Amino acid sequence: MKLYIAKDSDENVYSYTSKKRMLREANANEFEVQEPITFDLTKRGVLGAMHKLTHYCGNTADITLGD
Repeated sequence: MKLYIAKDSDENVYSYTSKKRMLREANANEFEVQEPITFDLTKRGVLGAMHKLTHYCGNTADITLGD
């Protein structure tokens, strides 16, 4: 699975499960697209993805599921 990451000019982080939606919102709002986080759906994989996500945004995250 992948989480697609984008940042705005105020360093707010947005994560998406849909690349299409992330690109649409990034283009509309002039977000800076980051490298996607790739992980498997095991407990270890999900925890690793959350660890990588907190690298981008600190200790909180808003995750948008689907389109």
